[in-house]
Amino acid sequence: INAEYMGVPRMLLRLNRAASQRGAKCFSSSANEKVYRPRRALLYMPGSSTKMLNKAATLQVDTVCMDLEDAVAYSKKAEARSNIVNALVNMQHSGSKAEMAVRINPVGSGLEKDDLYTVLSGSVLPHAIVIPKVESGDNLRWVVDNIGKCIGARGSSIRLIALIESPNAVLNLGSIVSTTDRLDALIFGGDDYAAASGAIRTENNEEIWWARNVVLAHAKANNLQAIDIVCIDFNNEQRILKECQQGYNLGYTGKQIIHPAQIAPVQQTFSPQKGHIEWANRVITASDKHDASGTGAFTLDGQMIDMPTVKQAQQVLVKARACGLL
Repeated sequence: INAEYMGVPRMLLRLNRAASQRGAKCFSSSANEKVYRPRRALLYMPGSSTKMLNKAATLQVDTVCMDLEDAVAYSKKAEARSNIVNALVNMQHSGSKAEMAVRINPVGSGLEKDDLYTVLSGSVLPHAIVIPKVESGDNLRWVVDNIGKCIGARGSSIRLIALIESPNAVLNLGSIVSTTDRLDALIFGGDDYAAASGAIRTENNEEIWWARNVVLAHAKANNLQAIDIVCIDFNNEQRILKECQQGYNLGYTGKQIIHPAQIAPVQQTFSPQKGHIEWANRVITASDKHDASGTGAFTLDGQMIDMPTVKQAQQVLVKARACGLL
């Protein structure tokens, strides 16, 4: 089959082959590798609103991203930083199981240092820093270096999540993803990408298809989670569900959201489904049996099962456990 004729750039095929060969380290059972943390829904909460930050502690969402960037007016930046320091303490004391992330302003904006140093000055640290408008690996290096300068080894567990929002960033992904092993995930900012490209946004997202897939392929090839576009039409349940299914089918592991009403449909869509979990259990059980008898590939439910399929089943079960479904 001519891949380019079918609409699949050769670069994507090469990256996807690399991903299959390497496997995803976040699914590894090795004690030396990082534990899989689900980020099915990443909910932005404006740092300038104490009401919303307090509400965040009560929500059953995978990741709360306390925002210092787009959701906060320039005149409210300092207040928002202080609010987030307090919110981190409140969320920890509340017993919330959500990942606590903070989105700082872009590196080079002149605001990023005050954002980072203030957020790291509190008694409770965020689990992750979300870096918007990443254009090169230098942006990630700046954050890593300044975490070290600010709090030293105390910040060694802080993970990074990079927002890819421009054509330049998409073209630089190869160097961005190889910058630091602190990087856990890529987020695709579809609306900013479309604006930077001069594209007209449509409900079917055809104008961002190529970039959306390139971000996904680089994430998969480098064992990173891929977090999909935000749906700003948060009252349109059908559109949210359609976008969720579209992203899930592509291979994205989660989605950005901007309203608590989006949590349930998004996390449900990006969770392993009951039938898929049952299939994975059957595959692993059969694989163990055939391994014991020295058999390689085998047949189950009329389909051939080989090592790539077994790995898929293992990944499903790891996800299911992390999402509390097993």
